Amino acid sequence: MPLQQTRAFRSAVERELIKIGEAIGVLGRVAPAVVDGISHAYMIVGFRNVLAHDDAAAPPMSPRRWYHRQYSRRYHT
Repeated sequence: MPLQQTRAFRSAVERELIKIGEAIGVLGRVAPAVVDGISHAYMIVGFRNVLAHDDAAAPPMSPRRWYHRQYSRRYHT
């Protein structure tokens, strides 16, 4: 596969993964009980943030800790 097609394919896959992560993030705010049924939802949203915002450059935090910091205190209290 030529380099340009590889880049285009990678960009398309990244866009789809970002959309999925955004959808789960919104669902976590609207219907947290539903997200609780999605295995590794916090990892999916965290991966979306890495793709969309290059959060890999941020100090490391476990995905579970990130998820609980983002959602548990706001929506489960």
